[in-house]
Amino acid sequence: MQYLHAALTETLRIYPAVPEDPKICFSDDTLPGGFDVKKGDMVCFLPYSMGRMKVLLGVDAEVFRPERWLDENGVSDLRNPSSSLPFRLAQA
Repeated sequence: MQYLHAALTETLRIYPAVPEDPKICFSDDTLPGGFDVKKGDMVCFLPYSMGRMKVLLGVDAEVFRPERWLDENGVSDLRNPSSSLPFRLAQA
C-alpha cells in the first residue's frame, strides 16, 4: 500500500486534478519568502507548475518517480506534512 500511495501522489504531482487552487486570506500574514498578504487577498497555488519545480524536486522533477515520496525504508508517513508538495513549496 505504501508504494501505491506514493505512485498516486506522484501521478497527482505530474497530472494535478486542478490547474490552480486559489485561496482567500482570512487575516494579514506573511508567506514563506517574506511576501506580505492582507486579509481578503487571493493567493493562488499552481500545482501543475509547482509540481515541476527543480528547486523543490531536484533535476528529475519531470520524471515519474514514486520513490521520492518514500523514506529509506520504503514507508510513506501520511501524517507527516513535510511529505506533501504544498508543504515543500512553503519551505522554498
